[in-house]
Amino acid sequence: MSLPDFVSKRVDTIHQRTGIDREEIIRDYWEIFKDPFISDDPQFSTDEERHNYAKAVLWTHYVSRPPTKEFDVIPVGFSPVKVARKTGQPYSNVFAFVKGKAGAKFKRIVLQGENAGKVREITPKCKYTVKLGEFAQGGDLIGDNRARFEDPVLLKMTDEQVLQRIGAKRVDFQNVAKFLSQKGSDGYVVATDWRVIRGIIIRSNQGKRDDGSEWGVYTIADDTVEDEPRVSATGQVIRPGFSCWIAPHLMGYTDDSEVDIAGTTRKNRAGVTVMDAYWISPIHAKEIASV
Repeated sequence: MSLPDFVSKRVDTIHQRTGIDREEIIRDYWEIFKDPFISDDPQFSTDEERHNYAKAVLWTHYVSRPPTKEFDVIPVGFSPVKVARKTGQPYSNVFAFVKGKAGAKFKRIVLQGENAGKVREITPKCKYTVKLGEFAQGGDLIGDNRARFEDPVLLKMTDEQVLQRIGAKRVDFQNVAKFLSQKGSDGYVVATDWRVIRGIIIRSNQGKRDDGSEWGVYTIADDTVEDEPRVSATGQVIRPGFSCWIAPHLMGYTDDSEVDIAGTTRKNRAGVTVMDAYWISPIHAKEIASV
């Protein structure tokens, strides 16, 4: 099937404005046109109507969104899928070594919209070549539906080597509150300022928020933890152990497993130190049996 003239002209315009290879734009166009959302929608009575709609979608993909370029990335950490309060759109975070002219830097990649769920499918410690955009400030990268994590190349990296390259500071249960992750000028925790703590899983919980997003938490401890349950100033019962909020798809280990967990540390509303965890590594661990 050949492109209609009015679609071909729009492809030429996109090519001229973005410098992106024309054949690549055409491949993206046919992927949009053949999507069942368009091809099977009875509201389109003719192919011309489908082409007009697909042409408009193509235009928004290339012109109304940030430009992208290819990056070599090595993902090592993952957040759960959340829903943005302001927009109501899903998003997730991938933490990766991103190769640039000055070498590889540890960065956050924000997967947006329909691409947010891809965080569950990416293999850690593999090299991917991915098209990403860049935020104007902060150094984070953007991954929309143009970001395709395909053809992974497995690298020979140990978990300890990964944590060393990140520069994650190792803490224990007695001093973790003294080494909270840094905050930026906006008052938010710097997402790439990681800590790593070793402990034994004593509790695990999962659930779903009102907006449909899922949450998970591992509570860990070791034989240095001697606290008794206590009640906070807000009336919350605080049980012994250190809470690590973690993506449910990373929760692959049973209670009594010893693990390293890494991520950012902060004080919650009750004034208790917790971790937003993006990485888990087994030390003496038992995997949850698959169903």
